[in-house]
Amino acid sequence: MRDNLRMPTSSDVPESKPIMSNLPQAERVRATDRLEYVADLLLELQAIAVTCRCDTLAGLLALSHAEALRQARQV
Repeated sequence: MRDNLRMPTSSDVPESKPIMSNLPQAERVRATDRLEYVADLLLELQAIAVTCRCDTLAGLLALSHAEALRQARQV
């Protein structure tokens, strides 16, 4: 059963498309707010993972937090 598990590769992730620039300003603001909210949630989850001594999970959540903030800035 464990043989089916593998790390995701870049080909597993769909290519992102710059669709936000086509949205009206109000929609972009909402999208930015949502991404910043997700970033905050990820930061909270990271703190929990650190408390539970889940270093790998904490690292992944830190990376996800940074990515959410990066995407929020691109909207």
